[in-house]
Amino acid sequence: MKLLFGGMVLVFVWGSVVAHVTPHDKNVISTFYKDHTPSPSCDEEPRLISYHVHALFWPKNNASTHSALAFRDAFIARFGLSENCSFAAGDPAPSQTQMCIFEIDWDAAGPFPTAQLSFFVPPHFLLEAVTFTVQNKGSLDVLVHPNSGCETNDHTVWARWSGFQWPLDASIFGCDYPGCVVPN
Repeated sequence: MKLLFGGMVLVFVWGSVVAHVTPHDKNVISTFYKDHTPSPSCDEEPRLISYHVHALFWPKNNASTHSALAFRDAFIARFGLSENCSFAAGDPAPSQTQMCIFEIDWDAAGPFPTAQLSFFVPPHFLLEAVTFTVQNKGSLDVLVHPNSGCETNDHTVWARWSGFQWPLDASIFGCDYPGCVVPN
């Protein structure tokens, strides 16, 4: 039953998050990306450039913190990550071809009402990253969202949760057009 539920969650998350993306080899830019004319508006179908995986947790709860750090360590080990992201979390980073690790936010930060840890995921790693996440998150609540430059839609309309859906403060976003990059 657990395997069946996990598979259903994976299909839901994967199908919902990548509805507008053609997966591709990391060394080949798909014709979708090459020939896709970016939408002038977030109300249409802008290019989904990259993704984030966020795991939310209660920093003053030892069990919650332990679960989050264990998940982070397992994700890092599974994908052989050692590189911290060298760009702002609001940057879709179209030239970044490898996954990387963002620093842990131990307090509420950005749109998140509690502590969270996160990873940057290029499109060609999305299926593998989401599969690992939904199968190994334990009791953590996880948000997977695209990065298009349309920050509000990226974190709300186009985002998918595995676990409890936390309320996010979308009023903090300043980038809401395709390809927008938040200044450092």
